Amino acid sequence: MSKNVNKLFLYLFLSSVFLFKIPNFYIIPSFKSAFVTTQALARILLILVFCFQLVKHFLLNQNLFNKKDHRLIGLIIILFLFQSLTISVAINQSAFLNRYKDVLISLLAFFTFIFYKNNLRQIAIVLLASITINFLYQFIIIFYQDFFIKYLSVFVYEKHVKLVIAKLYDNKIYTDTYDEIILPLLFVFFQEKKQFSYLNLSCISIIILFFSFFSNIRTRVLMLLFSLGGSVLLFKKIGFKKISSIILVAIIMSISTNKFMRHYAGYSIMDRLLLTNENTDIRSLDFRWDQLKDSLEMGRVSLLGVGLGNYYDNLESKNNNVIFDNNQILLQKSTDEYIHNIFGSILVESGYISLFIFIFILFFFIINDIKLLKSNLIFKKAYVVAFWSIFIYGVFNPISPASFQVMFWGIRGLLI
Repeated sequence: MSKNVNKLFLYLFLSSVFLFKIPNFYIIPSFKSAFVTTQALARILLILVFCFQLVKHFLLNQNLFNKKDHRLIGLIIILFLFQSLTISVAINQSAFLNRYKDVLISLLAFFTFIFYKNNLRQIAIVLLASITINFLYQFIIIFYQDFFIKYLSVFVYEKHVKLVIAKLYDNKIYTDTYDEIILPLLFVFFQEKKQFSYLNLSCISIIILFFSFFSNIRTRVLMLLFSLGGSVLLFKKIGFKKISSIILVAIIMSISTNKFMRHYAGYSIMDRLLLTNENTDIRSLDFRWDQLKDSLEMGRVSLLGVGLGNYYDNLESKNNNVIFDNNQILLQKSTDEYIHNIFGSILVESGYISLFIFIFILFFFIINDIKLLKSNLIFKKAYVVAFWSIFIYGVFNPISPASFQVMFWGIRGLLI
């Protein structure tokens, strides 16, 4: 294989990563089809790159993976096979297929990222570049809401934009772009002092901090705190002054956004973290706990659970409250549709055996990451923090979005 061909597919891979990392837009706004979106294009590019790598390794007679990784890879494939078999117990085949396509793309992402695990810097730069789009997107949502709803929303994937608008009426900024996981990668560039100036990196950090606090979504702040704390502990070499300035900015940002949101929305992210409101803060936690209890029961329906995407169809008691506001109806449906926990989701959709396999896989991840954290591989360390940061998101939210699946399993592939 020529260098030009390899470089071409590297760029295609990086393009796919970028498209998964930004909101899902229609490529042709007048033709609203899920098959003509940026994420659909990202899936196609990822599949092409995966197939190219398979052919390349076959022609060059190269091993696809290191022998030391065979057990872990075998467990992940077994988990995927169990999830595939759940079609036999699914009562809603359409829901199964809709969920299965994301599970499949996550498996392909895992393997494809493994092929490019030596391109950690390029991937980090692409993730940083996505901040530009995500910044503009959130900036317009916050400060030009009417413009977003009337004009920009026609460019955004319909299912996603409806949820964005519904959350907006609830004074929350919903994006599913997971920008908080980029912080440890920023610290690597801070430490290396290459390619980016301190001013550029500081601006990106401030942008991430601002929108995370401004979102009024607790999980984003938890991801932020984990990423920031982990980065500070791992990359002390960037200097006391720089670390202190970043922490000071974070404190100032939290205080200022706290005051603004209390004036603007009547409550802030600090209020949400302190559980000051029973309706918006405590009940949502109770709801998640109830979902976990439901998952323990549904997971016993069969060895394979109830089937991918079939949680909602198997609920004995759905929320039947009479709601007249369309945004509240959409929020309620999106809340009820999926388990808000990665363990509960796997248990419900593919049974106790799959859950035990997944926990065993996490055990392998932890052992591997402990070794990496003791090494001098600074980019690997940064991706370790990024991975467990996005894992925190999955502990409190549905894992169904393809953007989550690709980032979760993709980053894991880089750490093989």
